Amino acid sequence: MKNLYFHHVLKVLIILSALLTQPAWAQFKPSHTIVKTLDIFDVKANGEYSQITERLFRVDTPQGIKDMGEQRIDYNEKMETLEILEAYTLLPDGSRTSKPRIALPM
Repeated sequence: MKNLYFHHVLKVLIILSALLTQPAWAQFKPSHTIVKTLDIFDVKANGEYSQITERLFRVDTPQGIKDMGEQRIDYNEKMETLEILEAYTLLPDGSRTSKPRIALPM
């Protein structure tokens, strides 16, 4: 009998918590959205490889500009080389603003 009472109280608490937190979820808007992420690896027989990475983010709020305005690319400069083939900002009207070539430490 206690077990049945416990399950009934638990169900009521779950329903109440869902109802009380729903407005907070409805107001949430992410600062950015990951639209696309793609990694292509070309591995050679000798173990060497190349990797092409493509990331597409949509900035949804002013905070997203702060969060996504700069992207970090990690690599080991003693063992790897890094070449940035293209970097740009795609504006809401569909136009692109190219980013200048980035000087990498040697």
